[in-house]
Amino acid sequence: MNRVSYDFIGENQTNNKLDITYAHFNGIALYRQQNYVTTLSLGLGGTHFDAEQGSEELYPSASVTLGTRYEFTPQMALVTELRAYATLIDEDDALFCQQNMCSANFSDSLWIDSSIAVGIAIKF
Repeated sequence: MNRVSYDFIGENQTNNKLDITYAHFNGIALYRQQNYVTTLSLGLGGTHFDAEQGSEELYPSASVTLGTRYEFTPQMALVTELRAYATLIDEDDALFCQQNMCSANFSDSLWIDSSIAVGIAIKF
């Protein structure tokens, strides 16, 4: 599960907020080479859009992840991850609308999002 928040200035020049939650079931393939591990993951699930105006929608989505793990010691590793999400949306949904006034609209039927993570993993 991954959650992101976006702030944007809407068509009516007001500040708006959009919270997106991705929930996916993933399959992971591990490719090990001594202290270095490459991971490839494919996932299917849903994306929950929650607009500040009180509108909420749930759409089907998929994800692809490419990651690495370099183990310095058996207890510590450097971890990186590049993740891409593709969500099928309905452009005609009134997600950003309240009382016939809309602050934004979807311009396409496919929402693409991505994230990059870098960190240290420690085993206890």
